[in-house]
Amino acid sequence: MLRDEDSGVTEDSGVHGDSLTLTSPLVSVVIPVYNGSRYLQDSLQALANSTVAFECIVCDDGSTDRSVEIAQSFSAKVVSTNGRRGPAFARNIGAAHATTNLLLFMDADVRVRPDTLGRVVELMKADPGLSAVFGSYDQSAQEGFLSEYRNLMHHFVHQHSKREAHTFWSGFGAIRKDVFDRMHGFDTKYRSPAIEDIELGVRLTQAGHRVTLEPTLQIQHLKEWTFSGMLMSDVLDRGIPWTELALRSGRLPNDLNVTIGQRLSVALAFLITGVAITALILQPRLFLAPLVGVVFLLLAFYQMRLISK
Repeated sequence: MLRDEDSGVTEDSGVHGDSLTLTSPLVSVVIPVYNGSRYLQDSLQALANSTVAFECIVCDDGSTDRSVEIAQSFSAKVVSTNGRRGPAFARNIGAAHATTNLLLFMDADVRVRPDTLGRVVELMKADPGLSAVFGSYDQSAQEGFLSEYRNLMHHFVHQHSKREAHTFWSGFGAIRKDVFDRMHGFDTKYRSPAIEDIELGVRLTQAGHRVTLEPTLQIQHLKEWTFSGMLMSDVLDRGIPWTELALRSGRLPNDLNVTIGQRLSVALAFLITGVAITALILQPRLFLAPLVGVVFLLLAFYQMRLISK
């Protein structure tokens, strides 16, 4: 969570460029980035075509590529975490620089449609009691089985989940800044992309705030998935932290990212760990066998869920 002493905002090292602030911006777009130059230019170009006044705040999390240069070329306000601190910390820093009361968190590898920001503004304006809203990936994806599979799975889950959510999604999610500040932002103990958005959603709903999934708010995901990246995301970055969050909060609602299927993923995460450690001790050469087997079991389970629908 963002504390005053952790803000990372200093007079001489926080801001690198001028803010792209149109006349009376209605929404502050916050984009964390770490070595995201591969997709960032496409993402910002699409954002620049938006039909509503906005400001764009890119928070660099210690990139060593051209991410800062690209952001500056679009006249975005670029702020820094002054080192590798993780996306949760970066989003909090970006939010601290926002000048509007509507924060829209967006990943650096997504592409919005021209009317997407305007629709977010209208949704929040039409429902003053709504604290946060988030959308979904569309059905397009990078070429390749894993990328198509991951995007279609995400699209399916978000399109068929409950509208009244008990979670949040920072890939494309908006929240009122005064609410975000009262909740002390994202929990910065998550140093890599994990479940910091889900954890915020749990705290929001436990505090009585209303969060809505709007399935028609669709954005394009540009990321190209790899097998190792999927394994890292599903098991280490998400499955195990989900378990810790479930134990800490006492319960998790059966919606969106925390459905029965995902709870099975949590159990399998422990199974992977236990079997892999045992194999490493007894038969080091067989270390990868249980890992690969359980991953394909997960894939098969998701496919059965999709077919059953």
